[in-house]
Amino acid sequence: MFFTFIPGLLLLRILRIHNTGFIECLGYAVGLSLALDMAVMVAINFILPATGIPQPLTVAPIAIAFAFVALILILAAYRHDRAFTPPHPETQAIYWPPFLLFILLLAATILAARIADAQSNNILLITCLIAIIAIVLIAALGKFIRPSQYPFAIFIISLCLLYQTTLQTPYLIGSDIYTEYFYYNLVSISGIWDPGTSGIVNSCLSITMLAPLYSIFMNIAGVWIFKAVYPFIFALMPVVLFQVFRLQAGPRVSFLAVFFFLAVPTFSLEMISLCRQQVAELFLVLLILLLVERRLLVLPKFIMACIFAAGIIVSHYGIGTIGFIYMALLLPLVLVIRSNWFRRLWGWLSQNAIGLPSAFLSLPVWALALLVAFFFVFGLFWYVFTASGVNFTRLVEFMTMHSTEISSAFTQILDFNAAIARFFDFSGRDVLVRTALGLDFADASLQGRIFRVIQLLTQLLLILGIIRLIFKPAGLKFVPEYLALCIINGMLLAGCILLPGFAERFNTTRMYHLALITLAPFVILGCIAVWEACIYIKLAPIRSNSHPTNTLNVENGTAIIVLIILLPYFIFCSGLVFELSGQSITDRVDTPYSIALSKYRLDLTSSFGARDGAAATWLSQNGSADDTVLTDHHTGRFLEFMGVRGKQDSLTTDAAYPLTSSYTFLTDWNTSKGEVTIAIYPGLRRYIDLKEIPLFRVFKDNLNMVYSDGGAQVLLVEIKY
Repeated sequence: MFFTFIPGLLLLRILRIHNTGFIECLGYAVGLSLALDMAVMVAINFILPATGIPQPLTVAPIAIAFAFVALILILAAYRHDRAFTPPHPETQAIYWPPFLLFILLLAATILAARIADAQSNNILLITCLIAIIAIVLIAALGKFIRPSQYPFAIFIISLCLLYQTTLQTPYLIGSDIYTEYFYYNLVSISGIWDPGTSGIVNSCLSITMLAPLYSIFMNIAGVWIFKAVYPFIFALMPVVLFQVFRLQAGPRVSFLAVFFFLAVPTFSLEMISLCRQQVAELFLVLLILLLVERRLLVLPKFIMACIFAAGIIVSHYGIGTIGFIYMALLLPLVLVIRSNWFRRLWGWLSQNAIGLPSAFLSLPVWALALLVAFFFVFGLFWYVFTASGVNFTRLVEFMTMHSTEISSAFTQILDFNAAIARFFDFSGRDVLVRTALGLDFADASLQGRIFRVIQLLTQLLLILGIIRLIFKPAGLKFVPEYLALCIINGMLLAGCILLPGFAERFNTTRMYHLALITLAPFVILGCIAVWEACIYIKLAPIRSNSHPTNTLNVENGTAIIVLIILLPYFIFCSGLVFELSGQSITDRVDTPYSIALSKYRLDLTSSFGARDGAAATWLSQNGSADDTVLTDHHTGRFLEFMGVRGKQDSLTTDAAYPLTSSYTFLTDWNTSKGEVTIAIYPGLRRYIDLKEIPLFRVFKDNLNMVYSDGGAQVLLVEIKY
């Protein structure tokens, strides 16, 4: 894929960056390529219309522009780096069995997704998830899979968790992804991007520029760009994240930390429909990698940091907004962590000042300050002048609302009783915050309670890992910038818990997902701390008088804790427990489900089959813009995607339907189950019998079936007064 790798590799040569490992080189190349792709597309979008080309984002203009850019990059790379001679690589025998196993797992997952969609048979999908569990178990025990193979294992596991869902059905799966497709299609059809078009997604070049580029030159429908290409790119993010962790905590701890990050349901459940956030997170992790690595020179590192920071801003407004919080606090916290008094305090707490993580800055203070300034200037410029300034307006509203909340909270601290009451009052908090704290334990089912216990244990391990870092930092290599980001993420999680409305703004699960980008290793460090405590109090069978925390013992003990906590956590979060137990609780938070495993029996998200598509195509050809179409919650965006015109209304229990003429669209799911789906909260669904809908109870004699393909139906509602 030329657009994904080659431009970035040429830029690395221009910047004379050679002293990197394979993962860094791959990550930087992909990040630089995507950034350059978006920049070139924007440039031709504005330059070519002035030369008389009204549709610049079409095949010929893009091909000529990128050919010209590639030629310039090749010439520049030759001029700046022609003297470089790559060292002769050391030849090492490749241990092929694990690689073949990983490739087989990916092929089996793709096949399993297609079988599950065509035959509603998820046995092979379940088998693939069990294989993932086995791979992690073997790696945790240090068997068969070597540390050098961890990155490829992470890539395959990530891709399997994404593809198991995205490759089902011939249409898009999810909610937000339909909005993304709308803006992609707007650019693809018109051949030009209008930055003034109102709509927050219109400012996301990760959608309006990258998707048309890939669709044109891969010669595939835009739907499959969203279903196959974006997940492939996003699967590289955990690989880069592994490298971020590995540079500071070692390979096995890093592998297990990334596995925990992947196990949290947000990765496989929500991110599949947020392609813009997928690209932004890749840029974010690449920026963090630049902050923690120590081999690059300051100037090329600073240039790439600015490029990746800009990539975050233009890819996703949500992470861009959180980025303002990161950047506002990053430099002050780094200066505090590097200060002598802080190191003395930490040394006193750990009683091992020599073993403290190094205070060497990856970027000098001036470079870090310039990076922060660049982020604010470029970010504000972008959000003011794109999408009619709607992102800037939302940013101001967010900052105003929560600055008021924070001020109110500090004011109440002066009143001790009010502060205590406020601290323990979670009645107005997000429902998922209450679940994370275990406050809905009594309302959960038996397996829901077991899941909450395991979830709370992972959170306890995270806290123990942080405590271990404070009191026993020897052997770890966390740099000040990374520690500062950890503190900021901890503050953001505290905001989700303590500030009403904060979690709802960004979605609690996504905030936890983002926080784990830096906090995940502490869960594994917590496992190590538990095992070290077992050794210390003689509860473990292995103990050394001279070295009570022998490396081999700690690694084996950590593997045991992983078996006890993290693997059961993945079994729950992957939806295996939900599906194998036949649970159907979706109207409240209970046990994590899987769209891939349970789609055939529960309407969990916008997922449609061929019969639904055929019925929607008929309605798009026979309906008119004056019609009203009644649908359930999941179907509205799908009909827009299929080109159905007219106003839409929802099938609900309280609708009077005072309509003289309208269509009712019933999906294959609606007709086979006799139910409609009502969304009551992000991720929560309630199913209502068709007989409870006034339209089918009161006006059943006014319904005429005008289309049916044995599954989906279109009814013409003719109500005469």
